[in-house]
Amino acid sequence: MFRVNCPNCGNAIEAPDDYAGKEANCPHCRQPFTLPEAGAAAAGETVAELPMPGQASTTGRANPTQASYPRPQATKSSNTGTNILVGCLIAFSLMCVGGCVVIGWVSNRFLENMVESVERMEQQAQAQHKARMAKLQPVFRQITVTNPRIDAVDDGASPNRLFATFQNDSDVAIQTITAECTYQSESREIPWAEGAVYFSFPGGLEPGETKEVEGFVMDYNSELENVALEEDAELTLEFTDAEVPSLNLPSDAIDAEFFFEEEFE
Repeated sequence: MFRVNCPNCGNAIEAPDDYAGKEANCPHCRQPFTLPEAGAAAAGETVAELPMPGQASTTGRANPTQASYPRPQATKSSNTGTNILVGCLIAFSLMCVGGCVVIGWVSNRFLENMVESVERMEQQAQAQHKARMAKLQPVFRQITVTNPRIDAVDDGASPNRLFATFQNDSDVAIQTITAECTYQSESREIPWAEGAVYFSFPGGLEPGETKEVEGFVMDYNSELENVALEEDAELTLEFTDAEVPSLNLPSDAIDAEFFFEEEFE
């Protein structure tokens, strides 16, 4: 073994005797230099000369006996990971914004279709009701109502009861009648109570037949069942609907499929 100093960094290096005169890399600074010949090393020469730029080694780097200290790969500073992260965040943001735009467009389109469908439903209901009333009006004109009244129940807890007598002078049998009832005094502008009342005729009201039946209040917020009776107040009826089997009346009900007849695009 002999000892030399690196001509670049000055650190001491120990090398085997058979490496004398060969090219090697300093294990400290990783710079190449040529080890001194055996005679120079034995004479105590400690400074070795670096090869001139472009000067070929006398032994060649492919020589298996050449002293070789592996050089570590230079570490390259890279922002690859950061760039990938930023790119992912940008892509995610674009996806979110694009998704919101698409969802907003779909929602607006769906709401527009709903509004249009509801408007068509209202128009259909109005058309069906108009056609229904056109058939019922001649029948209504031939029905006579007598003695419409509100009877109070003496126990003070039960609701009022409504009665009316109907005479059918038409040529068709009537199953039910719906009327808008108003309980009002002649001296007052605002009625005491009002609401829709449903009258059903057991066995029907045949042509030329007269029946007194009890009515059932249809409006939950109506005061007809709770109103205090007044001496000068009267109950009046205005027909709004009826069930007449022989007339084949158009239904006021809306077909559920009508609401979804237009497919969403």
